[in-house]
Amino acid sequence: MKTGDDTFDDIYISKKTGKVVGVMYEGLDYKLVPIKQEDEK
Repeated sequence: MKTGDDTFDDIYISKKTGKVVGVMYEGLDYKLVPIKQEDEK
């Protein structure tokens, strides 16, 4: 699941859903969380 450029060092995919749940970027782990649209003003 690589794109043309190596934007992220690593990509974490949920074994249960098969969806991306997080990434590693510049040595730091990031967890992807949904953004609630109604919270944005």
